[in-house]
Amino acid sequence: TELGANLWVYEPNHTSAQRFTLHPISFSNNPKIHVQSTDYWGNYSYLKGYTMKESACGVFALVNALEYVTGHNFSDEEIRSIAQFAIDNGYRTAGNGTSKELAVGFANHYGEVYGFKMGSTYKYNSKTSVNRSTIEAFNKVLDQGGAIYLSVTSSSGGHIVSIVGKRYNNGRNEYLLVDSYPSSNRLGSGVSSGYVTIDDQLDLYSIGNDKKIVTKGSLGYYTILPLR
Repeated sequence: TELGANLWVYEPNHTSAQRFTLHPISFSNNPKIHVQSTDYWGNYSYLKGYTMKESACGVFALVNALEYVTGHNFSDEEIRSIAQFAIDNGYRTAGNGTSKELAVGFANHYGEVYGFKMGSTYKYNSKTSVNRSTIEAFNKVLDQGGAIYLSVTSSSGGHIVSIVGKRYNNGRNEYLLVDSYPSSNRLGSGVSSGYVTIDDQLDLYSIGNDKKIVTKGSLGYYTILPLR
């Protein structure tokens, strides 16, 4: 598929998850941040009594990562299409949010259209085994224009966020975190993006409000890279 030419958008009225219609796709290199915690997304079902507002953080984290990696601005229609793709291909299970395998499945089907590919995937049983080399791997991915698709804990269970950039400030690396469901326990109430530091256990510390954001080691993280 020619990069940037067209996008196959899922039509929910069709019976097959592979039956898409052709829409034009463009790239702006001006990333938007998509937030799921609005009443708008509460109007869209995400399987068995749940809505996209409640449970689609994996979809939104992927979209937010791809905004930065590819430069494509996602429409609400596209986001709903990706959610339906997750449902139809087994990446969404009631009560468990979205599997991070959604990123792999979506890359396999549409990575060439959007201009991205999956990098390494990591799952580790104990965060005590994490060392600085892991953070250096983060740095390498971000320096290549990539993003990190990362599991963290939340008051209601798991949550997925994206790390989409970094800067060097005050003698340290600081990482730009995008959170589709802002929380006072992470970046702050109503704050969907902000810089964090990362310790040797891969836990994050919000610079804006000094909150510790604990990563879920058993679920790990995936890296997303541009095709260019």
